[in-house]
Amino acid sequence: MSSSSDIETSRIIELVEADAAAEGLLFESIDAGDVCPEDTYKVALVVDPQIDYHWYRQNSDGKWSHKPGHTEVTDTDASGNVIYNQQNADRDYGGVNYSVFGGFFCTEQTRGKLGHSSFILRIPFSQ
Repeated sequence: MSSSSDIETSRIIELVEADAAAEGLLFESIDAGDVCPEDTYKVALVVDPQIDYHWYRQNSDGKWSHKPGHTEVTDTDASGNVIYNQQNADRDYGGVNYSVFGGFFCTEQTRGKLGHSSFILRIPFSQ
């Protein structure tokens, strides 16, 4: 969460890269059409520059899932539509609007505890 300054996408990526490097885990920027190596998965970063940042994960069936706050994992966007294309998903949840797309990344599930990236590298998703 942001304190008095805007949340910067580049800073989030920098911190997650540091977390992954400290754990010896893969975290690399990729293009939308790229396929991640075996035993890894694709995630997408989105940012509400004034409030928060959020991660989506691509499931093995090609759909995108995410875990909003303390709720259950879901594959639907803010409008209730199944997410097939993360960049076209409705990310405006009223009080939070993840209007900035931060990119796609390949990563793997962590074996330990990480700081800024624990939620993308540790949450088990049904596939």
